[in-house]
Amino acid sequence: MVSRMNPRPSVRRLGASLAVVLMALTLDSFALAEDAAGEKLSLTDATRQAIASNLDLLAQRRALAADQEEIGQVRAALLPRVDLGAQAQFLDDDRSDSSRGNNKDESVQVQAMLSQTLYDEESWASFDIQKHTYAGQVEQLQSFELEIIQDAANAFLELERAEKIFEIQLQNREITSDNLDTSHSLVAAGWSGEQDNLRWENQLASNDASVREAQARILQQRFELNRVRNLAPEAATSLLPATIEEYGFVYARDAIAKTLIDPANDRRMRDYLVRVGIRRSPNLAVLDATIAAAKRQLTASRRAFWVPTLTLNAGIDHLANNGSGDDYNETEWGVKGVLSFPLFEGGGKFATRDRSVEILASQRTERMATVRTLSQSIRSAFAQSSATFESVGFAKRQLDAAQRNFDLVDASYTLGVDSILDLLDAQQQLLVGELSVVNATYDFLEDLIAAEREISFYAYLQPPAEVGALLDDLEREIIPEPVPGEATP
Repeated sequence: MVSRMNPRPSVRRLGASLAVVLMALTLDSFALAEDAAGEKLSLTDATRQAIASNLDLLAQRRALAADQEEIGQVRAALLPRVDLGAQAQFLDDDRSDSSRGNNKDESVQVQAMLSQTLYDEESWASFDIQKHTYAGQVEQLQSFELEIIQDAANAFLELERAEKIFEIQLQNREITSDNLDTSHSLVAAGWSGEQDNLRWENQLASNDASVREAQARILQQRFELNRVRNLAPEAATSLLPATIEEYGFVYARDAIAKTLIDPANDRRMRDYLVRVGIRRSPNLAVLDATIAAAKRQLTASRRAFWVPTLTLNAGIDHLANNGSGDDYNETEWGVKGVLSFPLFEGGGKFATRDRSVEILASQRTERMATVRTLSQSIRSAFAQSSATFESVGFAKRQLDAAQRNFDLVDASYTLGVDSILDLLDAQQQLLVGELSVVNATYDFLEDLIAAEREISFYAYLQPPAEVGALLDDLEREIIPEPVPGEATP
């Protein structure tokens, strides 16, 4: 029985060694990727690259350029129109006008016509409405760009999260490997049984699977980040870590972050940011453009009851004839002004006006509903980001306790005092603690990115002076200046 069991530890150790080599090669591959990538990529750089190169965004920009040309198409009805025409006629004596005594007819006629609409309310309304429509389309592109920025930021943060988790899982595997070595020593000393070795080997295999899963997650997130930046899927990417200090926006300023523990201050922050979001929202700007277009349409439908259409037509006609009789050349010209006014259209004018009134009322109501929805979204987003910001601190406390507990149990296990179950539990708590810190940090950053999307203000992409001014205003909003004469608490 002993002779059959003796080779097994060496085989298992060989398998563990191969796994270590595999993990080392994995780390080397990521290091080579970083070397190939050159400078490290920051969150700001990643989003700016997405803004410049994302294919979906580029397609929307080209579509907007096409939409802009519709303004020119509508404006054409307000500009002069010139038509040219020519006609040549050659008739033999069999087809000529015999009543005039002509045996043959050869003539050339040239015409030029000029038409200008001096005033037409419907044409002017269409032109103004199209400009408002285009203004709304510009804001729609801005809204789409904000979504692309959020996609790029989330892809960056998810890749960084995956790399951190990979490092933690690999470190946890190394701890298990060290514990396996310790177990072999304890078994050799007679302080433990072979079952402890088997339990650690089982744990090591489970750790190998976790490391491999984490490695696959890195690749998947790298593919996504490269997609949103319009790069080759396998392009190497080396990340510059995103920190709360650099990308924490309102939470990165200590004077503000410390006061948010008070629910009243947290609510005042949300009140202020709701006003910022409403002022900057491209979705509301789209509705404002739509309302402006509806108001112009209503004005046109009201003017239709009393404003006529005035057009000017001018033309010149030259005829040259060479017949059997006398030859002659004749030029005629004329100018004509036309004033037209549809007096009655079967009630159509009333229906058009009433419909315009209802459409305008509907759009104004829709804007009020959108303001309400946006306000709720901003409040929910920053309530979530405030919660996850505090969770980062909770996770760090959890990790600190888990680390101290693991150090104590690990020392006791080495001395043969604590059991393998005690050490396994302590190691698992340490792993959970480390993962909790990473997940809490990146959950917060992603929640904050979502909140910044709601207010249409990505702080890390804005000029520092503008961000500083906003934070100063917010600080004054939630931390009122003391009234002279009042005691400072």
